Amino acid sequence: MVRPRYETGVDVANELVTTDFLSEKWRCTFKKLPIKYELDFVLESGGKCVAFAELKTRKYSRQQIANFGGQMISLAKFCTAKNTSENTGLPVLIIVRCTDQLIYMSIDSVESPAIQWAGRNDRNDPLDHEPYVMLPDNLFKAID
Repeated sequence: MVRPRYETGVDVANELVTTDFLSEKWRCTFKKLPIKYELDFVLESGGKCVAFAELKTRKYSRQQIANFGGQMISLAKFCTAKNTSENTGLPVLIIVRCTDQLIYMSIDSVESPAIQWAGRNDRNDPLDHEPYVMLPDNLFKAID
């Protein structure tokens, strides 16, 4: 069974707004990675790759996410991010656009991840349930 892609045109437009803002702020270029890399972007500066990034847009405030126990990402995504960081020596950033704030963290700051079974129920997709890693709010920094 081929799993559908749930990324919409609105999702892509939201990504572009965020990456354009961060490109200017961080003086780098966000390059969209092919799906086989399992991460969203590589950041390039001076003709060199300087970091990788996974970008999440949430419909909750930062405080609401903190009240849920942190930012959830799939265990598979977490492992990909950790392996990419370890194998390249480059940071992998988790960037989250909350309704009220843009925040980020480096995957290297997670040492003993809290793993739980969770998922979405709004798409009637049984593959939306899997092990997730909870990234505590205190690991994230606000982007001004």
